[in-house]
Amino acid sequence: AERLRASFNDNRITVKLPLILARELVETPRVGISDEQESGGEAGMLSLLIEKDFACLDGGDADEDQSDAYPNPNTKC
Repeated sequence: AERLRASFNDNRITVKLPLILARELVETPRVGISDEQESGGEAGMLSLLIEKDFACLDGGDADEDQSDAYPNPNTKC
């Protein structure tokens, strides 16, 4: 993809983004990526936002698996 894009087909949302942005999100302190695209209808523009999922500071929901969450940067003083 040349830029962040989303589509909805067969009850599935597909999000595509350039590989360089995906790598930057994973490998750097960057927290999110945002863009807009035409909605294809009268609704106007569709806002897109992808953000890192940080581990909860307060323990969060005891049943929630946080093993794939990014370390929360607010834990560093």
